[in-house]
Amino acid sequence: MGLFTEYDLIQAISGTDEFGHSKCSISINLERQDADGNLKKIDDEFVSEKPVVQVFKQAGGFVLVDFIFDDINDMDLHIIYSYLKKFFDSTQSVSDDDLDFPVLSVAIVPNDLQGEYWVLGNNPIFYALTPDDEKGEPRIIRMAFIQQEDKDVLPNFLFLTSLEEELEKIGDEEDVDLY
Repeated sequence: MGLFTEYDLIQAISGTDEFGHSKCSISINLERQDADGNLKKIDDEFVSEKPVVQVFKQAGGFVLVDFIFDDINDMDLHIIYSYLKKFFDSTQSVSDDDLDFPVLSVAIVPNDLQGEYWVLGNNPIFYALTPDDEKGEPRIIRMAFIQQEDKDVLPNFLFLTSLEEELEKIGDEEDVDLY
């Protein structure tokens, strides 16, 4: 396939295919992790092929991700929104003495790339239910993530172009825990 870039991956997941369907599948997990980032338990998980996804890289290391639904009554919209609400509510009750912490993971996998490439976002810093224009009904879930470039900091948003490339970016393969 040759060199596959972040831009290529954004194009592979954003918008609709020639039949008007979403170009990707999404998975949302509510988890608990310990202070070292080890998975303690999965509270909830949900997979959907319904929303059309749009990804926008912003200045300052931010990434906006939109999940666009056909209408406000879509059950998947309500489920995903409830996961976001549950995650943000649970982060309000975290203390320094807690042994584990809430994590919300969003995986976006292009339909045409056989799972070889994907996008992973953890712990969005913001979410909203918004209309597509000032007169429309709110049918877009918008999330903001921080995309950190520092290899010593675990990023909240990754464009995973290949497992080998990511391992090279992170460092020695023996130090990587891919739960």
